[in-house]
Amino acid sequence: MRNKGIILGGISIIGSLLLSSTQVLADTNLNHYIKSEWSTGYCYKFEITNNNDENLDWTLDFDLDSDLKSNWSGVFEETDTGYSVTGVSYNKLIKPGKTKNFGYCAYTKVLPSNIELIDNNNTEVVVFENTFTENWITDWVLQTTRKWGFENFELLEGDILRATYPAGSYKPSGEIRGGGGFIKRLDTTGTDMYLSYDVKLEDGFDFVKGGKLPGLCGGECPTGGGLRGEGFSTRFMWRAEGAMEIYAYLQDKEEGYGTSIGRSAGYIGVGDWFTLTQRVKLNTPGNSDGIVEFYINERKVYSESNLNIVDTKPVVIDGILFSTFFGGSDESWATPIESHSQFRNFKVWTQ
Repeated sequence: MRNKGIILGGISIIGSLLLSSTQVLADTNLNHYIKSEWSTGYCYKFEITNNNDENLDWTLDFDLDSDLKSNWSGVFEETDTGYSVTGVSYNKLIKPGKTKNFGYCAYTKVLPSNIELIDNNNTEVVVFENTFTENWITDWVLQTTRKWGFENFELLEGDILRATYPAGSYKPSGEIRGGGGFIKRLDTTGTDMYLSYDVKLEDGFDFVKGGKLPGLCGGECPTGGGLRGEGFSTRFMWRAEGAMEIYAYLQDKEEGYGTSIGRSAGYIGVGDWFTLTQRVKLNTPGNSDGIVEFYINERKVYSESNLNIVDTKPVVIDGILFSTFFGGSDESWATPIESHSQFRNFKVWTQ
C-alpha cells in the first residue's frame, strides 16, 4: 500500500473556482496555483520541492471533471475521477533540495480537488491493524501473562477503549491501581517497524509529573526498573504540561529505570485527539546503530540514532506493549482527581 501522506490544507477560491484539498508527503512541499485564466478556462501549475535526503520519485493524483486543453512537463493519464500525473525525463526524479514543476490548461471553471502527492519509493506493509470492538480481546489475541487493570477499561461508541485512572493512583503495583496494560504479540516480526494510534486525554486531565502510554517492544518487553533481560521496550510517556518523549528500556543500560528519548520535543493537550507514531529500527547486534523516532499528528518531532537497543541476543520487534498509568514510583506522581484517556486505531507497519 502506498503511503499517501496527510491532509495539510487547501487553496483559496478565485472567482467561481472551487476549493480543493491537498495531501502531501512529510518533508515535501507542494505549491499549486492558477498560472493564468480567461473567461472560459485557466492554466494551473504545480511545484514540488523535495526536502528529503533522497531522490523523490513522484506521482500526483487529482480529481477534475473536465477535459484538458493541454499540459506540460508531465505524463497525464485519465482516471475514473480525474488524472494521475508522473514526471518526464527531466523531472521524474527530484533531487534533495530541488523544485520541479508541471501543469495543465483546461476549458472549465472548476479547480482540481483531492490532490494527492505520492512517493513511489515509499511502500507500506501493514503488520497489525485493529481497534476496539465488542470482541476486541479475542480479536487482538493478547498474551496471557502481564495483563492487568482491565477493571479500568471500558468500551465507548466508535470502537474506542477508555482507561480510568482513579484519584490517588500511580504505578501498577500501587495501593490504588489506575490504567491498565497488556502485550499484543505480532504475527509478523521485524527489525524496523512503525506503531501509530490515536489518544485523547479527556477534559480535566492533570498531567502531574508524567505517565505511560503504549509503545513497541521485543523479547521480554522489560518495564518496572528491573533487568533488561533479552528484550527492549519503547513506550510513549507524557510529562508535566503534556511534554512528550519515548521512555525506553534499552540494552545500553542493563538495569534501573528507563531512558528518556526526545523529552519535550513535542507536546499533546487535553480534550483533543492526537496521533502518536513511533519508529524503532534495531541496531545490528554488537553495534550502536539503532534508531528511535517519534511523530505527533504525522509530524516528526524527534529522531535519535546510534542507539544500542538490543545486544547480541536474537531479539526482534514482536509486540505492542499497551501500558498506561500515572508514574513514576512514588505518590508525587499520583493523579489528584479521577482522570480518563481514550484510545483507537492501532496500527503497526514496515516500509
